[in-house]
Amino acid sequence: MNLEQWVLPDGTITTLGNHHPPEGFSFPVRAGLPDLPESQWREFDLRANSDYPVKIKNQGSFGACNGHAAASAAEDARYVAGLDYVPLSPWLIYADLCNGFDRGSIIAEALTHCEQKGTCNDSLVPHGTINPRKISSEARENAKRFKIEIGYRISDFREMCVACQLRMPINFSVPVNAGFNMLDAEGVPRNRAGWHNHAVQAGFAMKRGKNGWLIGMRNSWGEQWGSNGYCWVSAATVKGSGFDAYAILATEYDPQQAPPPIA
Repeated sequence: MNLEQWVLPDGTITTLGNHHPPEGFSFPVRAGLPDLPESQWREFDLRANSDYPVKIKNQGSFGACNGHAAASAAEDARYVAGLDYVPLSPWLIYADLCNGFDRGSIIAEALTHCEQKGTCNDSLVPHGTINPRKISSEARENAKRFKIEIGYRISDFREMCVACQLRMPINFSVPVNAGFNMLDAEGVPRNRAGWHNHAVQAGFAMKRGKNGWLIGMRNSWGEQWGSNGYCWVSAATVKGSGFDAYAILATEYDPQQAPPPIA
């Protein structure tokens, strides 16, 4: 399978690797995201906290966007839970999902992987590793510490907003096409509705825009893209065919860290 390539503003070539589930695919999530009236929504940005540690990742020339979005979402979930920051590997996730062939992956499969197998400390898997047979036993054992609890399938932008307000990190798809590299005055990509071909991460920020709410998005193309690797997305940003997303309900208990004190 030849994955679509995309050229970044600095000329670097990256790859779009989001696939859509086949007909009848069972998405392993809870039913019924809790609702929260828009009157109760509030602006927030976890990045404004002095202790916020989650960084931009870079998938390079691999179609590993889904693995990167999943790992970043798990890092955010740990932060929300009050757990110590551990940079998590996107490559263990992607290696298992693509089985050594750089062919992209499905967002729902990343959720299942993070729930059943977890992912390990980033230092245990070299950048660009996509062969699952090159994942060490140490990395496999370490990954058991960093699992997530099955969350909710997200079906539209409003549900994304609700998940953000509930501080649930999100792995979601966007259509990358003409204008995606260009941000408008509010920091929103100028892409148009189209086929969803890229996985990205959100859940750490929301603000009011001129025409509605905006959600902070973290990309996996390094800090040279967008606003130091970030942008804001609107309802228009995610319009198109093949939208897929999940929100993480919580992280599983880390046996090597005592639970945070009850306030």
